[in-house]
Amino acid sequence: MGINISRQSVVGPCNLKCAYSFQYPNSSCTATNKGIQEGIDLSYDKTTIPPVTYNGNKYIVNGVNLSYNQGGFISFNETSSDALLIISHTCESTGKILLVIIPIIQSNNSTVASTILTEILTSVSSGANKVGQSTDINLSNYSLDNIVPNKPFYTFTVGENFDSICFGIENAIPLNQSSLQILASVTGITIQSSKSVYNPYKQDNSGNQIYQITNPKFPIYYNKDGPSREAGGDIYIDCQPVNDSNDTVEIPVNKLGSINDTGDWFKKLIGNPIFQCIIVAIILFILLYFLRMAVQQFSKSV
Repeated sequence: MGINISRQSVVGPCNLKCAYSFQYPNSSCTATNKGIQEGIDLSYDKTTIPPVTYNGNKYIVNGVNLSYNQGGFISFNETSSDALLIISHTCESTGKILLVIIPIIQSNNSTVASTILTEILTSVSSGANKVGQSTDINLSNYSLDNIVPNKPFYTFTVGENFDSICFGIENAIPLNQSSLQILASVTGITIQSSKSVYNPYKQDNSGNQIYQITNPKFPIYYNKDGPSREAGGDIYIDCQPVNDSNDTVEIPVNKLGSINDTGDWFKKLIGNPIFQCIIVAIILFILLYFLRMAVQQFSKSV
């Protein structure tokens, strides 16, 4: 069964455990034509500092995929989007995969994201229009900061190692018909006249249509706050709230509040040159004081 992304499919809120923040840098871009099944792969430069934090864990970008949506695994409000942009990340500490999924719809509206994707597709149409070909694309503003919507999103988990963030169709990236035709043609897809439809209804014993529970294997949660555009540097404590199995509380802890802070503070104090000078002065004062007392005692005895 596919996953239907809609408010009707949501089983509950998820704001803390599903906290997503990012600060994606600019990157070079190489597009590789992977054909019907895999679409177009877009490279993204590796960084020493992870650009994404999700549920307190740091993630690096593996790559970006742009593909025509043939009505497969994901639908939106019971119908397919025209295309999908999927950003793959890997967690540094756990190895888990985080997918950020953004629907793409046919529209003459224009955004920064649609301008970037249109330039990429135009370059692919001339430089990588056959499966297996790659082309380097010169873009001054190729950053996922310019592509990922700063809007509420849905989350679901597939298995133990795949977390997914998916934006709703209302926050899709608009692409005009010409760009979508390029995407379909260079990857060998014949555009269907009608989109695949996800049917969330079933008939009961009396023949009446009833809304069935969608996505039983992949419950969907909703983050109304959306992402924040800063990867952040806080330390997180992952706690399970009492009587609440749907969300994890993440409490940012100031680094001065950690267990080892007392020892670290003391080491820094000892290493401070001013503190060292004060200690030497105190020791010299004590030595001179006792030396003076000794001289006085010796003078009295003589």
